[in-house]
Amino acid sequence: MNKKDYRSSSEAKFEFDIYRSFVLEHYMKFWGMPESRVISNRVSDNTSIEVYYFPSNEKNNIAHIATIGLYFQAMKTLSIVKREYFFALPADLGGTSLEKVSNYLLDISAHTATEVESLTYPSVTDETKLSPFEWPTKAFLIDEPRGEHEEFVKINNDHTFYPDFLWVIPIYQTECSDILKNGIEHFDQLAELSEFSLVDVKRPSLC
Repeated sequence: MNKKDYRSSSEAKFEFDIYRSFVLEHYMKFWGMPESRVISNRVSDNTSIEVYYFPSNEKNNIAHIATIGLYFQAMKTLSIVKREYFFALPADLGGTSLEKVSNYLLDISAHTATEVESLTYPSVTDETKLSPFEWPTKAFLIDEPRGEHEEFVKINNDHTFYPDFLWVIPIYQTECSDILKNGIEHFDQLAELSEFSLVDVKRPSLC
């Protein structure tokens, strides 16, 4: 079934509502209540991606911004993406606004849905002008959610949906080039030796 047929049906909206409930409950289990939501609609095929903001709390000084709905977006192959993205950021969002971060995550999601042909990960993308001006880390790495609770990886929804929850990590262009040249294992070794967290978008470059 291609996406156009799928998303034009009333069943599709109902399924999206169910999916949203499952994923939002999953996020809230680990990150608490969201503070805000942004909805991006694609008029061409009547689809939506929602971005939720989970501010830092007493237990965790990390803010999360995450998608719901990227899962249903169609790729060039007409298969659906079946993944959701999230940022894990400092409480101050690296000195930029929530609007800029949300729009950036939506831009990355749109690029995945319309331009990417292979969904293998980890993967890196060269620096882009779409990233927030305040961040020196303008490239990004998409990887498994290594910094989250081990139970975060898979959603518990009676096997109805199987999204991959992937961490979008802002990185420097030099780090992007190093990953392409030496592999993700080398980058991981550098990250382990660093006194700075990958969550800090203004940290010094690892290479």
